[in-house]
Amino acid sequence: MSSSGVGTLTAAPPPPITPPKPPDRGGQAPAGRGDGVALQERPAGPPRPGQVHNLMQTHAERDQLINGMLMSDGSGKPSQTEAASLRSSLGAVDTGVLRFASDPGLKIGVLNPGDEMFQAGVLRRQDPKAIQARGPELQAFAQKLDAQLDQKYGNRLDSVKKELAALPEAPMAGFGMSSPDPHAEKRGNLFQQLQTLEGQRGKELGDAVEKSGLPVKPFVIPTDSKQMLGSPAAQQMALVQAMMPMSTAGMAAIHGAKTPEQVKEFHGLLESINGPRLQAAREDALGGMRQAAERAKTPEEKAHFENLLKLSREKPEAIPLDYRKHNLLVPDMHYVADDKGKTTTVDLHDKMTLMDWSGSGTRTQKAFDEDNLDGSVIEGQYFSRGGMNKMVVRDTALGKGAPVHELGHAIDFQMEQKDPQFYQGWKARLEAAHARTEGLEGKTVSEYAKTNPREYAAEGFAHYYEDPKGLKAADPALFALTEELIARASALGGRR
Repeated sequence: MSSSGVGTLTAAPPPPITPPKPPDRGGQAPAGRGDGVALQERPAGPPRPGQVHNLMQTHAERDQLINGMLMSDGSGKPSQTEAASLRSSLGAVDTGVLRFASDPGLKIGVLNPGDEMFQAGVLRRQDPKAIQARGPELQAFAQKLDAQLDQKYGNRLDSVKKELAALPEAPMAGFGMSSPDPHAEKRGNLFQQLQTLEGQRGKELGDAVEKSGLPVKPFVIPTDSKQMLGSPAAQQMALVQAMMPMSTAGMAAIHGAKTPEQVKEFHGLLESINGPRLQAAREDALGGMRQAAERAKTPEEKAHFENLLKLSREKPEAIPLDYRKHNLLVPDMHYVADDKGKTTTVDLHDKMTLMDWSGSGTRTQKAFDEDNLDGSVIEGQYFSRGGMNKMVVRDTALGKGAPVHELGHAIDFQMEQKDPQFYQGWKARLEAAHARTEGLEGKTVSEYAKTNPREYAAEGFAHYYEDPKGLKAADPALFALTEELIARASALGGRR
């Protein structure tokens, strides 16, 4: 899992730990490896004394490099057994690549059930007072962004919605009877257009907010990795929930606000960020309720909407808002409580990290398996935000591919920083290769590699060292790209 929040996931128990074997890459070793020995085309028979000496030096240097990257304190500090397992897993990686990874101070840790995530040094506290102090700046940003999106998408969205509203209501089917909708095709096409436009607008909103670096986010309903790996019905339910109108009271609850003081604090931040646009969203929702009351076909239905209107006027925080239509932004802040009941605040990235590792609270839970269906499915994660450079692996994933996969993320992110000229061209080719793997017909080394280009790169890195022939057979483009990345990292790592 990279710092973007996508994970190294599993549902299978780990195999026994075995020492790595020198990989047969099925091709030439990358240039500039810095190992002192090639890992293919070895002569038959026992190695000569000089070769043994070179191998021993290489293994000693790898162990030294890996030991230097291990966390030395906190809950992520590996035990002696865990450290040995990490040396075994990462010992297959080229020495030059390990030098490249260690140069900016990469730290590697292991998380066991019950470990405190803050003590592992991978989470950051979010200060609500600091967000409040930036209120005018955040409100100006939100207003400008809203105007830009409304100018680009507003008229087109309104047009599609008017066409939908003009269609006769779809006939209701009775028990055991079919009642075809003569406008079904047009209705479906319009819904598809609406979904596409809202998706494009939502992506632009999210990209602009992410690029700004401000402590705000478009409102989302967080989902953990396990939920999105569930059945299609569970995934669809998560998506439907994410599209439903939401009151500001609901937003506060989803952000973990429980006490009156927390709810008041969250609402204050909402008002500070959105300003008059929040009231406009409420007025829009009230207008929709009034129209529904006027269109009511029965006295009971009319009374229902009138009571809803009365309640909404008395408690504005209960009005369900179309937050996507109004591009409402929320503070990038979630309330979380530790096992002692003490509450702190974190941003969305760290909230989702906690959901993946801990479920609730701030301590890691046991891994998911057939005996622990409520366990966590995440195996590892790399953190790069805010100058952080850490990777953690679950204790039960040490004998699997997780350590090398997460190291792949580290190499990917570090190359972006260290050699942007190389990375720009390499990334464009990686993204093009990844695009060809999407869909049911797309083929690559694993389904998880299809998640996004970052995971595609990390899976390529892991399989290059664990099953290079399989990688080359399954995805020759990814094999070549991985070999190119490793060659560049080795060359840079070989420089003293």
